[in-house]
Amino acid sequence: MMASQEGLSTQAEGTALKIRKVTKRYGAVPVLNGIDFELREGEFLTLLGPSGSGKTTLLKIIAGFEHSDAGRLVLGGEDMTRMPPSRRDIGMVFQNYALFPHMTVEENVAFPLRMRSVPRREIPGRVRQFLEMVDLGEFASRYPAQLSGGQQQRVALARATVFGPRLLLLDEPFGALDRRLREAMQLQLRELQLRLKLSTIFITHDQEEALIMSDRIAVMRDGRLQQVAKPEHLYRRPVNEFVANFVGEANILSGTVAEDGAGRRCLRLEGGQMFPLPASKGTTGQPLSVLLRPEHPSPVPPGDEPDSTITGRISKVIYLGTTIKYLFEAENGLELHFRRQASHREEVLPVNTPITLGWSSRDLHLLQ
Repeated sequence: MMASQEGLSTQAEGTALKIRKVTKRYGAVPVLNGIDFELREGEFLTLLGPSGSGKTTLLKIIAGFEHSDAGRLVLGGEDMTRMPPSRRDIGMVFQNYALFPHMTVEENVAFPLRMRSVPRREIPGRVRQFLEMVDLGEFASRYPAQLSGGQQQRVALARATVFGPRLLLLDEPFGALDRRLREAMQLQLRELQLRLKLSTIFITHDQEEALIMSDRIAVMRDGRLQQVAKPEHLYRRPVNEFVANFVGEANILSGTVAEDGAGRRCLRLEGGQMFPLPASKGTTGQPLSVLLRPEHPSPVPPGDEPDSTITGRISKVIYLGTTIKYLFEAENGLELHFRRQASHREEVLPVNTPITLGWSSRDLHLLQ
């Protein structure tokens, strides 16, 4: 399947990295299959996918730690497909930090500058500048073992950016941090990336992290790109069922296209239930799956007549603090979940409450 790439630039100008038809196999096992996309100058792009989708292998190929079997990599107009890692001028941050334990914070951050023969008199000022950017100015003389996990990660981030790399790669850098610290680091990384205008590729399997941080997200599965798009486009208009389920929660309704008595195109479920489709989409008799996000179905007030309704009962209630998630079972056995904002003005619906849910045909998104 060709990945959907919303807004993909075809111009060399404004493009930091071009990845063209990159393929990789380990023996007979395909790991990457024709990966093809562009990273724009100053863009924060996230590779999102489950374990085994090929994210880390692709990052290693970009960094030069592994070579592709086919395809090309072009960084800043220069072909780097077979270029050694030391010549690629790429900064990297890993989950395990990879700091030198025998060096102080200051020495760790200065290391890439010394390796690039930056004039000695310039190094202390540059190091101080980047330690201040990551709020570690007072920790310059400490050793990694004297720092918390979050502080070590910030040292790694300063070291990866202090030399002004053409590209920054991050492989699940916050995976070992607790939730509160991870959220703080997400904001700090994004602020630093925007300030330095760094072209960045970030790996995660955490959909929320990807949605929060990214200019665009590239969803991967089994070594293939499924879709490349802005976060809001990816959430609202996923190309297929995998993307719909992987990015956010999803109700997937499957059936065939039919016409109702009013001549409207509808999705007919196996049990005969008919739901009008947006803008008369689909061909009669065509198999079809549609996405209904859980924020769209809602209890139907008396007198309202939404495009679609279904009657059933509440089968489960999950309190999530700011929202309440309800599992709904229809009289015909169809199961849906929907969400409501939690507030003192709205009662929590108990299990077994009879209810009619409704939604607009515009809330349905057709999947490939």
